[in-house]
Amino acid sequence: MPTMPLPPADFVHMDQALQSQFEMMQLPPLILTTALVLWVAWKQKSLLPIYLFLSAGIAYMAEPLSQLLGLGIYPPEGMHAVWRAFNRSVPLFGFLAYLWFLGGLSCFAYGRFIKGITTRGIFIMYVVLVVIETILEIPGLNTSTFMYYGPQPFVMMKFPVWWAFVNAGAAMLAACLVFKMRDYVKPIFYPIFLWSVPLANSGIMGGAGLPVQIALNRNDSLPVTHIAAVCTIALCFFVIYMIALLCATDSGATVKGE
Repeated sequence: MPTMPLPPADFVHMDQALQSQFEMMQLPPLILTTALVLWVAWKQKSLLPIYLFLSAGIAYMAEPLSQLLGLGIYPPEGMHAVWRAFNRSVPLFGFLAYLWFLGGLSCFAYGRFIKGITTRGIFIMYVVLVVIETILEIPGLNTSTFMYYGPQPFVMMKFPVWWAFVNAGAAMLAACLVFKMRDYVKPIFYPIFLWSVPLANSGIMGGAGLPVQIALNRNDSLPVTHIAAVCTIALCFFVIYMIALLCATDSGATVKGE
């Protein structure tokens, strides 16, 4: 029987200088994103963008499980850890990145849904978010601040790009959830939307990401993990298609709902 892949035994020490640099690098986009979210909330006279933004921080609680299932790891020794579960610790710079990136993208997608966006626009937005996610992952991987191991498929500059499709899809799914439910939830209950990104992130990771996660943890051959990754990416696009049915201005489902 195939054995579960293990991370390299020597990948245990977090570089302190790099860790501090990565933490500092998160601050400018975090400050900018926070300011934009507050401005949008004030303009809309609604706390929904703030709850959606903050929910990305709550979603970070599932990062140890995501790393475990997707075969990712941070060097545990010397880490400025903010959370530990499933025998995995996750660092402060990851939490800050979750806030501005996943929270910021969710708010951006939510804003586009409110303004009105076509099916084509939704798919273009998704592809753009996938590209952005890919670009942002590469520096940390190539400085050994974290890594992916095992028979990872579709690796580009140490980044298995299937992750980008899952992560970008989570942001759009959270935005869709808030967009479609906001008119059915009384403002006093808006704090429930603090769970929107955790729900979306867990849903798409555990649903669309399941084929490649199973193949990775079975330590299957690269051809098998590549096939599994194709299935995962296809499922991610199916999720985006469902989002388009619910949120696009030119969707037949949207028109019928009106």
